[in-house]
Amino acid sequence: MKNANSSMKVYASILSAAGMVIVAGPAAAQNASGRVSVHLPGGMEATVFASVPEDFDPDLASDTELLEYGYPQRPDVTNSEALALWERAVHTTRVSTDLVESPGIFHRPVQQLQKSTNATATSGNWSAVVVDGASADFDDIDAFWAVPNVASQVAKTANGYSSMWVGLDGDGTQDLIQDGTSSQWVNGKAVYNAWVEVLPAAETVVTGLTINPGDAIYAVTEYKVVDGKASAFFYMSNLNTVKNISVSIAFPADLKYTGQTAEWVVERTDVNGSFENPMPNYGLGFMSAAYASRTGSSTLYPANGTPSSIGTTIYVSMYDTPTKKTLSTPAPQGVDSITFQWDAY
Repeated sequence: MKNANSSMKVYASILSAAGMVIVAGPAAAQNASGRVSVHLPGGMEATVFASVPEDFDPDLASDTELLEYGYPQRPDVTNSEALALWERAVHTTRVSTDLVESPGIFHRPVQQLQKSTNATATSGNWSAVVVDGASADFDDIDAFWAVPNVASQVAKTANGYSSMWVGLDGDGTQDLIQDGTSSQWVNGKAVYNAWVEVLPAAETVVTGLTINPGDAIYAVTEYKVVDGKASAFFYMSNLNTVKNISVSIAFPADLKYTGQTAEWVVERTDVNGSFENPMPNYGLGFMSAAYASRTGSSTLYPANGTPSSIGTTIYVSMYDTPTKKTLSTPAPQGVDSITFQWDAY
């Protein structure tokens, strides 16, 4: 998050779970910076920013120190609203986390995309606002939302999987980095999680951040090159539990980062090769402080107000493939906020 007039509104989200493989934990050895280095099952290197010094104050930290301890960069200090939201998010308690792979669960690039006009489209798996860069190189995306309750399903309702996330690339690109929350209905009960992902790897749940419906979530996805190594950086803060996690995942050598698109998404999660599972009734979701930024610039580009010289904003509605029934639609609310409506009544 950088320079912007962000509004401090709240609301909305969605997530997943299944057979899981624990790949790292807080018991692993930490270095002097409180970092834990681990390898994910697919071979990617990950870093858990497990702890920070007791006297560390993000308000007083330099940009280098924020990076060292796994904090998102500070917004323009002249922007009181953006700074206040950042301060709330970074003045939560850092917790270590297990990284738990969810085999067979993926948050895919947009599928079955059909563009109606320059500003609207439909998809089988995304309900989203997408900014497609005219000259690319987005490297940061942020949002603030509340996790919706999907516990209104009935006991006999089929399993349903959905997620809310922010991400970079995935519309017309092979790469996609993202972090978010899931609201699922599995075996007759609601399940909520927080996760990160760098395709082509599966979803990785971060168990240290407990997620409940109604929790206010601040999430950041960034692409960074540190010491010559390209990495996806993820920061997520739960303002209800007053906890935060910070994780980075190194890019595989054969995966090229593009930075072409930035997106704010409600998704039908891909489970065991299919994204056409039922969509849980999430009601109404809301994202605010929805901004992306570009390499080397302090300017924040709002989801609904990015200039055409920078990128084209596209509103993507989700539909059910067999029936063509609309499942979920986004709508702009001011320049930096989005409502998501569950339409499958």
